[in-house]
Formats: sequence, C-alpha cells, structure tokens
Amino acid sequence: MDESGALVWFCGDLSDPFLARAAGVIEAVAPCLALESAGALGDPAQAQSPRVIVAHRHRLYPGDLETLARWRAQWPGVSIWLLASPYLRYAETTRLLPLVDQVAPEATAGFAIPLRLRRLLGLDAGDDRAPVDRVEVSSGLEELGRVLADACARAGHAVEVVADLRHGRARPRCAGAERVVTVWDVPVLEPGWEACLEERVRSVGPVVALLGYADRAAVARAETAGASACLDSPLDLDLVADAVDAVARACERECHAVPGRVDAGHRLPPRPRQGAQAPARRRAAVDPARKAAKR
Repeated sequence: MDESGALVWFCGDLSDPFLARAAGVIEAVAPCLALESAGALGDPAQAQSPRVIVAHRHRLYPGDLETLARWRAQWPGVSIWLLASPYLRYAETTRLLPLVDQVAPEATAGFAIPLRLRRLLGLDAGDDRAPVDRVEVSSGLEELGRVLADACARAGHAVEVVADLRHGRARPRCAGAERVVTVWDVPVLEPGWEACLEERVRSVGPVVALLGYADRAAVARAETAGASACLDSPLDLDLVADAVDAVARACERECHAVPGRVDAGHRLPPRPRQGAQAPARRRAAVDPARKAAKR
C-alpha cells in the first residue's frame, strides 16, 4: 500500500505464517504497512509517521534498542506495541519496557491487536450496541468469574455467571431464545477442555476463550474447537468487553444456537382392562402358532 497512508506499521518476520496472518487482520481494521523485520528493526524509506507501531520480536537484535529509542524521540505521539515471542527472555523484555507502551503475547495478537486498534483509533461508534441479549461468564475461580461479569456489566451487557463448563451442560432453550455470548476462563491444563468448548459453541453460541498464558498451540486448539476469539489470561478487562461486542457484531443471528424444544413427558393412555375375555383373546392369538409347532 501507499506508505504515506499507513496508520499502523507491523514489523516482524513476514515469512512466518502466523505473523503474516496477524498483519492481514490488522490491515482489515486500519491501513497497515508490513515491514519485513526477520532481523533487526529498520525504518521504511520516506514513510510518514504512523499512529501505531507493532513490533514483533523473537529476540533482541543489535540495534533494536537504538531504533525504538529513535522512534520514541522522533514521534512522541506514536504508540509503540511489542509483541513478545516465548523465546524473548525476561531480561530482554525488561530492557525494552521503557521504550514501548504495551507488551502483549504473540499468540493472541490476531484477536487483541484489532480490538486495541479500534479503541485507540475510535473506529467503533459508542452508541452502536452489540446485538447480544446476554453474556454468560464461566470460570473455575469464583472471584475471577465475578470480576469478568462486572467488566461485561460495566460495558452495558446483561450478565449471568454460570457453572464451570467442564461440570455442567447448557440449559435447553426453545426457539426464539436469547442470543448469548459466553466468556470462558478455559482451564488449558485440564484434559478435555476442547470438547467442552465445542459443545458450548454448538449448543449455545459464540465463545470468547480466555487462555492462561496462551501459546500458539493452545490458540490453534481453541480455534479448531470453535472459539470466536481468544485472549490471554492474565488479561486486560477492557479487551474482554470489546471482544464480546466484536464477536456479537460478527455473528449473525443464525450463529447463536437454538437448541431443540424440550417437552415434558406426556401422560400415557390407560392400560387395557383385564376382563374375562382378555385371556381368551390371548389364547386365541397364540393357538394357531402352537398348532403349527406341533405339526
């Protein structure tokens, strides 16, 4: 694209499909200039300053600190975000912290970065309420569940805290049921969570999955199971509310599951009366068969 119109710079190893996908998601939100930075960070030729710079680092290369410091001094109003690979050591991250505004894990970048950009750039109308009737929050930690519910309630949603999805099935709802988005604090260390997530999506509707210390593998498993968005936990509570809105806007009404109607058991017809003629009728029914057997 035209470098002069880029609101976002994305710096990273573009030969990495995961990062290339993240750059594409950002481009769908705001004009983005993708800069190949498999090695040290570098400046694009004759580019105007962006609003946001997103820099992914697998490691700290010689010259990265100087480049970030130059960007910070040259464009004090630019917001600089660091996407940290698991291979980036703590000591390296500590050295980068004074030069960046935010540090985020790489695994959830495809979900979190667009949400942050929309908020920073004011791309969503504040009065455009997301088409969702209720948010259901599930967590194995009672206190965290209440905190998540409060965050969604402050954003204007009707909220209900429900049982941990590992231990309970969704309540059946009839046709015309509310459109529900679930926020689940996923226990990624427990076996079988993918099946619980898949059942929730199928029986209730979209799920925002919160993954403790998410990595690429966990995000891929959650997406395969049907998660509409994945965020890292520990988390930014504003992102949770934004994710609920984004998921609700992205899903048409048909995406919200409507389980089949459950009817109460019907009253059975009365048993036939055992009159004097009933045994005779039964004997008459079986007598021909007995005769055939004797032959």
